[in-house]
Amino acid sequence: MKKFLLGVWLFLSTSLVLAQMPEKTWQEALLAIQQGNYEQAVRLLRPWAERGDAEAQAFLNWVYSYGQGIAQNYAQMRERWEKAATQGDAEAQYNLGWMYKSGRGGVQDYAKACEWLEKAAAQTENVEDVENASAVRKARRMLEKIHWER
Repeated sequence: MKKFLLGVWLFLSTSLVLAQMPEKTWQEALLAIQQGNYEQAVRLLRPWAERGDAEAQAFLNWVYSYGQGIAQNYAQMRERWEKAATQGDAEAQYNLGWMYKSGRGGVQDYAKACEWLEKAAAQTENVEDVENASAVRKARRMLEKIHWER
């Protein structure tokens, strides 16, 4: 039994390491973005997003939102936010809550909106991570607004 559990732990930890995008790939993607070459950035990041990398998923969502490098697709964007949100990413949780509140990428669902916004709002603001801190604050404000509207 101990060998089985050790094997499972090794498999999962190896899988998680393999799912993390190398810094070099991220830097190449950022350079492509700065140069306006969104198609190249998408080619670099899509495989990592499909493997579960939250940063790559977040970038692809921005691309889907604005139609940069690939066609605008709110349904695809909602699916990717959901993947990143379930990993605990506060920005993804906020954005998914916003999508459910506004009805973008599917039906409007206030219960699901509140569920995801509450998860984001419950996180501690990480002052070293601007996106995280901003998402936490925005989620808290949006929840207040929803409660006042009801």
